[in-house]
Order: sequence, then C-alpha cells, then structure tokens
Amino acid sequence: MNNTWESEKLINVFISHKFTHQDKAEIILSEIEKFAICGFLAHRDIEPLGVWANEIRNKLRTMDILIALLTDDFWESNWTDHEIGAAAGRGISIIPVKAESLAPYGIIEYLQAIGYKKSLLFGKDTLGRQNTPSGIVQLIFEKTGNNDKIVESILDLIPDCRGHNHSFIVEKLLPCIKELSEEQANRMIRAYWYNMKYRCQQIDVIRDSLKNLLDNLRGGYADDIFFAKPDYYENITPDEF
Repeated sequence: MNNTWESEKLINVFISHKFTHQDKAEIILSEIEKFAICGFLAHRDIEPLGVWANEIRNKLRTMDILIALLTDDFWESNWTDHEIGAAAGRGISIIPVKAESLAPYGIIEYLQAIGYKKSLLFGKDTLGRQNTPSGIVQLIFEKTGNNDKIVESILDLIPDCRGHNHSFIVEKLLPCIKELSEEQANRMIRAYWYNMKYRCQQIDVIRDSLKNLLDNLRGGYADDIFFAKPDYYENITPDEF
C-alpha cells in the first residue's frame, strides 16, 4: 500500500471528484504537476491490491490542500462530502472548481468557486507568451499554508525552467514565499545559476524579482552572493539545491 506522496517536501494536493468525471480531474492533475505540485487521484494512484479506504484516509490526513471538482453529480459520491469534511476539519484550504452548474454547498458554500475552464487558463503578454500561471496553480501556491513547501516547490522549478514562458510563470510565483532561511536562500541562488549554466539563459528574466525577494526577506543579503562571479558556481550539482 502506498502511504506516501511522491514527495513529502512539495505541495501535496488531493483532488476530490466523482469518478464519472475523472477525465476533467486528470487534466487538472496534469496541469498542477507541471509546477512541482504532487497531486492525488484515487483511481490513478491507488495500487490494484491496495486497501481503497485506508489509502484515501492516509492522503486526507497528509494533504496540504484540497481541490473539489464540482460537477452536478458530485454529491452522489460516497466519498466527496467526507473528503471536504476532512479538509475543513483539519483547517486545510479548499479550492472549489465549478465544472458544471453545481455551486459550493454545505460547509464550503461561503467559498468562491473558480470556473473549470478559467482554472486552466494562462495569462499572456502582448506577444502572446504565457506570463502568468494558470488560475488553479496560482491559487494552490497562494492558499497553501506551508511556506517551506512553497519554497521547495519553487526550488524544484527553477533549475529546470526552459524558455521565457516557464520563467515568467516562476517569477509570478515568487511573491508567494513569505520567509526564507539562509540555507533556503543559498539553495535558491545555486538553483538559479545552475539553470543559467545548464538549461536556458532565459531564466535571467527572474533575476531582479529573485534578488528583490532575497533583499526583502534577508535584509540586503543578496547583493554580494547574487552578483558573485558565475564561476563561483562553476561546479554546482543538482544535489546542492
């Protein structure tokens, strides 16, 4: 039985849905996993011989956030209302995604739902390049209450950014970080220089935003280390961040 998430360090998201709409749930899952977010879908992630109820309970106990994919038959499931109750009982943020006419109800009726199509849309600049994360990704980073997991997810993104689109999106997620230890700041700078050396130099679009983040959270810390000669980071390896 799989009792753990793919990564305990990253943001872990439980997607609550009626199994008849697993295609929509899988599209959301595919979108969030592009941005260092671990998602859980019962029909995909439970092993064939696993004890269904136990695995779902384990994920509910350890999730960081819950997405409720609201379809008109959502409430007919034996599980969905219980899953929402588990999140509410733990004080975990719930993001309702309205895929059909059903609006948030019961203990989540006070929440504003995001439309299914809107949740998957990216913002674009005047050149047509994606420059903001999709609605669902932005909400997950904003509503996840665990700052360390936000840091780890962004640290997972920076080294592998490829092209302007991805870099612009990471830049928009940086303000979700509210605290940085010295160790985390050092890892973030090493991840930046690793990307500059081995991936694509388009990551330089986040340079000023990253420096401002480090200055704001570490009090001028960034000046010396961030603008150090790149050869200082010549031998950076992935295990250093």
